[in-house]
Amino acid sequence: MFDSESVYKMTSPIRGRCLIINNNSFSDLSKGNGGTGSDRKGSEVDVENISGLFKSLAFKWETIHRDLTAKKLLETIQKETEHADHKNYGMFVLVVMTHGSDYHLSGSDGVPVPRTSIFDLLSASQFPSMAGKPKLLIFQACSGGKYNTN
Repeated sequence: MFDSESVYKMTSPIRGRCLIINNNSFSDLSKGNGGTGSDRKGSEVDVENISGLFKSLAFKWETIHRDLTAKKLLETIQKETEHADHKNYGMFVLVVMTHGSDYHLSGSDGVPVPRTSIFDLLSASQFPSMAGKPKLLIFQACSGGKYNTN
């Protein structure tokens, strides 16, 4: 048996907000993003699938962000943490689909964004309306130069 005090509240008709970022086109892949050196063909199918999934799970978002530079990617996450709706919801989901490496995600300009910078933006001190609430982070990106052959 579980203690109801230790279970996250997920009782509102809208479960939470979802921020979806899809970097498909890259202007400069020579800056060490750890990607394959090409645009991410077919990523729009992933966007359709992930947005459909979270819509069916009663999450909302305002727009799907595409092809954000490293600076704009961090600014977009920062802006999302300031959204007033978060205090009314039980969960936040961040989905970033891009190139990457073991410790970085890539902006559309090829500039690496340390994953720790994203974690910092989502900390209780930077995102107080979601303190003590679950945050699900999905990074669909390579984790280095190895390819999945399965």
